[in-house]
Amino acid sequence: MTNTTSNKDLATYARNLDWVVFEAPKVGTSGLPYFKEMYSHASQHVDKCVFYGYSNGDILYNTDLLLTLDAISKVH
Repeated sequence: MTNTTSNKDLATYARNLDWVVFEAPKVGTSGLPYFKEMYSHASQHVDKCVFYGYSNGDILYNTDLLLTLDAISKVH
């Protein structure tokens, strides 16, 4: 989600990669979006959304994450 003009180019780039990009539904006085509203908006507007969450940009994942989420979705 994006809410600033400086992020518009990044949003365009992401859309060109077939990512879904939304405007932040609610932001604070500093302009930062509220996580709760972002999660709620995304879960309501993205079809087939099984999982949603947040991760810091400095965390690296490998294919084990996909295998784990796949296993959880089969049990859940």
